[in-house]
This record gives sequence, structure tokens and C-alpha cells, in this order.
Amino acid sequence: MSAGLPTVSVVICCYTEHRWQDVVEAIKSLGEQTLAPSEVLLVVDHNEELLRRACGAFDGIRVLANSHRRGLSGARNTGVEAATGVIVAFLDDDASSDPEWLATMLAPYRDPDVAAVGGTAVPVWPDGRAPALLPAELYWIIGCGFTGQPARLAEVRNLMGCAMSFRRDLVLRLGGFAEQVGRTAALPLGCEETELCIRLRQRVPGAKVLLQPAATVRHRVSADRVSWRYLRRRSWAEGLSKAAVSTLVGQRDALSTERSYVRSVIPLALVRELTASLRGRSGRGRAAALAAAGGLLLATASAGAGYVAGRLRGAIDRANGARVNGVRVNDGAADPSRAPGGGRGSAPSFVPTTVCVVDVHKGHDVPGELRAVVGEAPGAGDILALVRSGRVTLGAARVGARDKDQYAARITELMDKRPWPEAPPRPTIMPRVSVVLATAGPVEHARRCVRSLLDTDYPDFEILVVDNRLGRPRPELIELASIDARIRYLREPVPGASRARNLGAREATGDVLAFTDDDAVVHADWLAELVAELAAGGSAHRPDCVTGLVMPLHLHTEAQAWFESFGGFGKGYRRRAYGPGHPAPDALYPLSPGIFGSGNNMAWRRQSFLDIGGFDERLGPGTRTRAGEDLDLFVKLMTAGGRLTYTPNAVVWHEHRATLPQLRRQLRGYGTGLAAVFLVHAARPGGLGGIARRLPRGAARLLHPASGRNTGRGTGYPRSLVLDELRGIALAPVAVLVESIRHGRRG
Repeated sequence: MSAGLPTVSVVICCYTEHRWQDVVEAIKSLGEQTLAPSEVLLVVDHNEELLRRACGAFDGIRVLANSHRRGLSGARNTGVEAATGVIVAFLDDDASSDPEWLATMLAPYRDPDVAAVGGTAVPVWPDGRAPALLPAELYWIIGCGFTGQPARLAEVRNLMGCAMSFRRDLVLRLGGFAEQVGRTAALPLGCEETELCIRLRQRVPGAKVLLQPAATVRHRVSADRVSWRYLRRRSWAEGLSKAAVSTLVGQRDALSTERSYVRSVIPLALVRELTASLRGRSGRGRAAALAAAGGLLLATASAGAGYVAGRLRGAIDRANGARVNGVRVNDGAADPSRAPGGGRGSAPSFVPTTVCVVDVHKGHDVPGELRAVVGEAPGAGDILALVRSGRVTLGAARVGARDKDQYAARITELMDKRPWPEAPPRPTIMPRVSVVLATAGPVEHARRCVRSLLDTDYPDFEILVVDNRLGRPRPELIELASIDARIRYLREPVPGASRARNLGAREATGDVLAFTDDDAVVHADWLAELVAELAAGGSAHRPDCVTGLVMPLHLHTEAQAWFESFGGFGKGYRRRAYGPGHPAPDALYPLSPGIFGSGNNMAWRRQSFLDIGGFDERLGPGTRTRAGEDLDLFVKLMTAGGRLTYTPNAVVWHEHRATLPQLRRQLRGYGTGLAAVFLVHAARPGGLGGIARRLPRGAARLLHPASGRNTGRGTGYPRSLVLDELRGIALAPVAVLVESIRHGRRG
């Protein structure tokens, strides 16, 4: 390393074997640098075949699997977390670095105020020459340096992702790249580096972001990227990305460079090309100039339309419809250590990038997500500052300037009237906890969940990873169990989450059983808060079961926002108790769907769980009934005279289904599971009479348009999702019959 220059880790992110030769060339070019990197990390984005190939192909290269959300932002965050250099540099998988790239790019870091430095990508065209439809002003479309950028070392708003670098400690401090923006294999989105640079300048006073055009890389442009179709699609995606960035960091900073680009650079380029088309001496020359002008106009129009669409069709705004009663807080990556119940301990290393929604008409007592930004006890001044800064939005549109004080007062009033519940003291002797994690989904989800569990501050626990995928045992899960002595691998080959969880309960060594799902992430205090509740109330009144608050891990898509609008898993911000000595909360009790909590965030006294027979293995994911196993468990506990406490202090984040087809299948399953619970309960002693008494009220709650359940979804909620749930209910009798026969055969 040259004198005075910091150590540098270079991260290359890849996702497809189609670029294998490009990846080879990129790594080769790093070996020819005049300033050698201290390490090279190749991050593979959720592609097992590519991961295996890369692991066996390169010597001296650290090959990693993306441990975050699929996409370039998640892969880059994985690289940053694993890197050891003071500086982390990024090279695209289809780019080759020139020999002086690192040396030239790292030189400005001798100034301690320099936080990030980027270089320039030079295009390598598929046929050796630039296409007419892409004048140099539009090279940003193919990820290369473009006309309008500085020609010498200069301070800029943001860098381009193909060849850039950051001080690693600052990236970690800021929570990494925002994973709700950025490129995926399915859509050429972008702007993740733009958002990070803007956030860096906003939050680190005096930080400099520099462009060094002399630090160059060669960026291969594939043939599919020099077409009108790609130009339009990529420009549209850029507009969508800018809309997302505007939501995160504010419209002024997000569009400052773009405004000057559209006002000056584009008009000058259009004049040049139109003039050339008029003066062209050949038909070919005139056609090329007209093509360039057409490219400029199409790119500008498509990007503008994409931006407008992104702003108008934001998933959260559509979920809230026109009602001005939702609160959204956008602060990049939420800090779980400051979330509800997060006052104890420190934040886990996994920080969900979450956008939170609270509908104060949904039964939620406190807009607790505000606490994720302003701390445990925000005052009126804190919230007013949030609203004025534009980081709080209500309803379908950003709050207008005239209304900001009014809405700030309303939020403050809500928080003052409904104080956050104090957590009970933790017991002096902390019992051993067995966390049962049944998994049939993607291994990366299980890894993420296990990592969050290992980050908890609880002193004595084990994790029972139960492999419930049909077929052979998954070696990746066996390997996962080997990373820590607290993890045990179990195998349940018969599909069914209830069977898998019951196996975990039988094999557990703890006095307390905790359950979560593989698509969830737990807070650092999760286990401690659950155990504190189990120990509260004295020996005669201690609960048998405790459930906790489930928040959305992401609200990036309409499907995720609709699920949260439907009700989500959150049960509010007030501690509640059920069982002897507590009044029935409604006329359906104890057959009240959704009031007790969720199976992805609960803890049981092990003996209480075993006394009521554990999960009914005819119910739940992996069976024809699809769901309902947790509600059935709570109903069995209540009818047996048990006690249950719900606490908002034990927090879990859940990754909702991202697409509409996935959500439709989920809601059909919930309909089947709900009806299946009633059918199963009806067959138990005294169950049929209880069902008959509650059936009219239950049907009205389900079907009447004016019921709280149906009005709570908000305007804009798709009618097809309601019909899917009803179709699922119709499937329940056959599903229960089939599963009862199967269960009887298994004995």
C-alpha cells in the first residue's frame, strides 16, 4: 500500500452465469493494479449454481453469498459487512479496471473529510462504436460517464455505481445501501448509490463526495442495451428509482442534479443534434442526428413519466387510499434498538430497512413507529420537527405546508393520551429458552433469521432448526447448524409446519419454548421481553403463553402494503391479558381471529404447551388447510382455562409476500385455515355448541361491508383479495377431511 493511503477492499457483485467471462476479466484486471487491493470479495446474489462455480474457480478471492435481500443493494451490503479495508471500492461484474484505477481513486482520501470517491466508466460497445440513439449525454443509461459530469476532480452530489468507493465505517454507520431501491435481475432500477451519497452528505457534516474522472474502468455494453426498447425501459426505471429516493431523502436533494441536467445539458444537446440533422450532408448523417435527438427526447420523457408514476403509485399511499389517518416515517434504515421495546441493550448487527405504517383507526393505540426515529419519549417539538422536515407523511399525499402544524399536533395528542406500556422487570434467574424454527422456505431466509437470533442479548438459549422441506436433507441447513454451538439441526421429512414445530418442542431442552418463522427477523431484546412477561404476575397469575408485536420488515410493494392494510400481524401497542379474571374482549371470544397474536412471535411454558397437546398437525402451512394452527393453539389454551399475554415490547419483523399472486395464495390459505379451525374445534367436546352460538356474529363480521374488519382495509383494497379469502373458506371442509384421514393413518 502506498504511503499515506488507506487499505482498500474491492467488492464485485454478480448474479448470473451469463456474465461469467466478464467476472473473470474483472477479477483479472484487479490483479494488474499498480496499487494492489488488500482483498477482493465476490458477492453472489442468490444464485446457488453461480456460487458453487465461483467458489471453485478463484484463488485468493473471498466468495460470499448475498445474506440480504435479493438485488444489488443487498449484495453490496453483504460485501461491506464482510470487508476488512478502511475503504471499500465497488467494481461492476461487467467492467474491467484500468491499471491506475485504485491508485488514482484512493489519492483524495489523504484528506480526512473525503467520505467517497468515484471514477469514470468508459463504454466498450458491442460492435466497437456508439449507437446513434445514445449521444454522450445519455451514457448514464448504460452506467458510464456522461456529458455534464465534471472533467476534473470535483465535488459532486453522487457517484456512479460502476466504479466508486466509500469509507467503510461511514457506510456501516448509515445502515448501508437502502435495499428498497436499486437494481435487480428483473428490472434495471438504480439510484442506490445516489441515495447513499445524499444520505451521507445530509448526516455527516463536512463530508465530501468527489468524482475523479482520471480513475477509469472499461464497462462492457451488451447488445441488448443499445436498443430503443432498453432506452425507454431503463429511463422509466430511473424515474421510478428517483421517486423512491425522493421519498427517502427529500425531493430537493434527490433531484438537484437532475434539474440542472434537464435545464441545460439536454436542451444544448437537442439543439446540437437538430442543427446537425438540418446541415447533414448525407442521409446517414441526418438519420444519426435525428436518432440522437429522438433518444434524448425519449429518455427525458420516459424518466419523467416514471418519476410521476412512482410518486403517484407508491405502495404505501395506495394502501392508505384517500384517508388521512396513516403515519409513514421514512428514515432510510430503521434502527431496531430504538423501536418499540428497544430501550434495553444494543441494536443487532442485522438492521431491517423498513418503512413503517400505522393506521390509528385500526385499533393501534400509539403510532409507535415514530419512536423508531425520535427515541423512547418524543415530545411535541421532536414530532413537529419531523413533520416540517418532510420525513412524516399522512394519508395518500405528502402533508402540505399549511397542514403540517395541525398534523403534528394531532400526532402529539395521540402519543400523549396513550403512553407506551412499561415492560415488567426481568427475572433474576433467566430460564433456558428453546427457539423452534421450522423452515421449508429459502435457506437465505433461515440464515437471516438465525443471525438475528444469535444477536439477541439473552444469556441461555438454543435454536432448533427443523428442516421441513420435502425430499433430502438440505446440506446448507446442516452447515448453518455448525456455525454456533447453540444451533441444532433436526429433520422432519413429512411436510407440515405443525409437525415440525411439535418435533422441535419434543427435542427442546429449555423450560420455555419460543417460536418464530424463517421469514422473520427478531429484535435483540425479543427473548428477554418474552421471558419477562412469562415471569410477571405472581405464580398464580403467570401467563402460559406470551405473544408480541410483529412489524413489516419491508413495505416496498403494493402487495406488502395491502397485507398491512388488511391487518398484518400487528396487534397494537397496548399490553393485553386473556384468561381467568379478564373480561371477554368481544362476542366471538375465544374464537376471535387475530386478537391473541401470531405464531411467528410467541413463547410458551413448555409444560403448558405439552399439556394442551401442542399444534394440531392437521392445520398449518404444508398441509391442505394452509394456516390456522396458531389460532387453534390459542383457542385450546383459552378453553382449557389458560392465560395469555400480548406485549408490544417483544418485537419481530416479518417479510410480507412481495407480489400479488403470492398475496392471493396467502389470503386463500388464511380463509381455509380460519374455517378449518372452526371445523376442528366443532368436533371437540362442547365445541359445536360454541360455534353455533357465535356463527351469526362471525358471519356478519366476515361478510358485512360495514363491519370493522372490512372497513379497516381502506379504500383501494382489491376486491379480488376479499374473494380469495372467501374461496379459501369454501375449501376448508375438504381440506380438513383429507388431513384428518392422513393424520389418522400416521397414527
